[in-house]
Amino acid sequence: MKKARPLLCWDIFMEGFHKRLELADDLQQLAQLSRRRSWQHDLNFEWQLIWQNKTVIVTDPALNIVYASSNMVFMNGYHPDEVIGKRPSLFQGKDTSPETKQFIQNALEQRLPFEASILNYRKNGESYMCHLQEFPLYNHKSNLVNFIAFESLV
Repeated sequence: MKKARPLLCWDIFMEGFHKRLELADDLQQLAQLSRRRSWQHDLNFEWQLIWQNKTVIVTDPALNIVYASSNMVFMNGYHPDEVIGKRPSLFQGKDTSPETKQFIQNALEQRLPFEASILNYRKNGESYMCHLQEFPLYNHKSNLVNFIAFESLV
């Protein structure tokens, strides 16, 4: 029987290091978007993307997608450039709960942060459960400038 070895801090560092390399462009783009739009937030993008393995989608106030993280392709098969300019309803389909859609719509209209799980559809038509954590983002003048969603598979 092979003797177990203790987990070293190097092991933990390397996992995060490789993910940081893979998602470096995403972290840079989110930082640039945050600066450009003057977001007033305390969201930790590195934690969400790297350690929580979440997909990030940013929309404008009219809910048109302006940014999607590159790891989205693993969740639903879409590449970020395929969804820019479209609405998140693109991921919904015939069996998506009308009650959940209404809950999300109400929260967005009231500009409230929310959390929900919704049945979405991949590019190939296959369904999946998506857990959303969504927040309105305001600039330094308290104007709504974007919504941001952190998404994960359920």
